[in-house]
Amino acid sequence: MGTDKQTIMNHYTHPLEKETASKIFDKTDKVFKEQGMETTDFFDPHQLTIAEKVINTFSDVSALFYGGLADAERKKVGIFPKEWNVTPDQLGIEVLELRGNFRFSSISHRDVLGAVMGLGLKRDKIGDIHVMEEEHRLIIAVDESISQFITQNLTQVKNVSVSAEAMDQEEIPRQQEYTREIKGTVSSLRLDAVASIGFGASRSKMSQLIKAERIKLNWQPTKDPKATVSEGDVISLRGKGRVEISAIGGKSRKGRRHVTLKRYK
Repeated sequence: MGTDKQTIMNHYTHPLEKETASKIFDKTDKVFKEQGMETTDFFDPHQLTIAEKVINTFSDVSALFYGGLADAERKKVGIFPKEWNVTPDQLGIEVLELRGNFRFSSISHRDVLGAVMGLGLKRDKIGDIHVMEEEHRLIIAVDESISQFITQNLTQVKNVSVSAEAMDQEEIPRQQEYTREIKGTVSSLRLDAVASIGFGASRSKMSQLIKAERIKLNWQPTKDPKATVSEGDVISLRGKGRVEISAIGGKSRKGRRHVTLKRYK
């Protein structure tokens, strides 16, 4: 083992970061001492970065990161002795297809998440959700412990009646994620200014949401509306999706900066 728990915890200040680091340390320490396998719930990209850093402080321990869907952002982590050969199917992920008549109703990522969590399920048991509008399909990765419950109890998403069925690996399509390009100008590359364009709200409203920790920058919690953003950064708003800063251009004649964003549902 490379270091002790307190040394690792000292690297993190935010409560959610500390909670993630603590969980990962405890699971990895158990694997190191007992030579068994441990798995986590679904983590977002920032939590996955923390997990990788903590696991790498241990010798003779390996990890597998897997989300069930192609290009998944939310993934589970399998932690095991280095000499073990662990495959993705051992991480306990099921992929479900939600079937219904979606041709006449626009369904978003948050509609699906709201319907599933409305069953009383926790977010960390739910992975990525793929809304494939052109094909009128909804695909969701979940922890295998809740898969049967969803298939038996999820009957509606928004105003559409649905049924949920488990998919075989070869049936799972690649993601064709919907994006909308947004162009605008900002007085500065502050987080609140860019977020206001991306989510169509006032700068003051964005500032309030940032201070309330409703907004994350590159999957990390932040309370600073003045934080500077850069090309490639991802800004996510709880319940509203996310935007990626795809390009930062020059200044207009009035001195405002041109930005191009991709809006994800």
